[in-house]
Amino acid sequence: MTIRGACRLVDSGWAYRRWYAHARLVVGKLAAATDTETGRVADVLAVTSPRRSVASNLRVAYRYLRGDGLPRDVVRSVRVSLDHYDRTGEIRGPKTSAFALALRGDNSVVVVDTHVATAFGYRPQDARTVWVRTIIGGVLRRVAARRGVSVVEAQAALWAGYYRAAYPTGRIPMYRWASIVPF
Repeated sequence: MTIRGACRLVDSGWAYRRWYAHARLVVGKLAAATDTETGRVADVLAVTSPRRSVASNLRVAYRYLRGDGLPRDVVRSVRVSLDHYDRTGEIRGPKTSAFALALRGDNSVVVVDTHVATAFGYRPQDARTVWVRTIIGGVLRRVAARRGVSVVEAQAALWAGYYRAAYPTGRIPMYRWASIVPF
């Protein structure tokens, strides 16, 4: 994808450029509700995010942080990654580690998931390769500079622009606190 093409997707998803700012507010609420440090909440959300919808990810993390374990439908690789994180404090995986940093407040990281890789014309499984992440990161850094926003804002807007075009409802999934804790 060219920088011009990336700019078009960013413009299409512009209203959602603050996706991470919104998510960070929900991280704070989840931390308060579970008496957990916000950094750990961000990490658990990132580690449990693969192959989950945004709403499901929030429910799984909430349940886990309350001490209720994981639901049965959580895939084995996520269970292994969460066990490794609990033992070592280390997040493995290029998407989950970048996602955790973004949720913690790092505005300079690029979270390359399967949607972002696909938006750039790569196969979904290429999202984990260094060369694809490097190319996408370079383009998004230039787009962010052109649009005068942070890298995470450009990435969130691009992701939203792609998502709106690729999925029938076009509704952008957001972390919604009230969907799991109605108080």
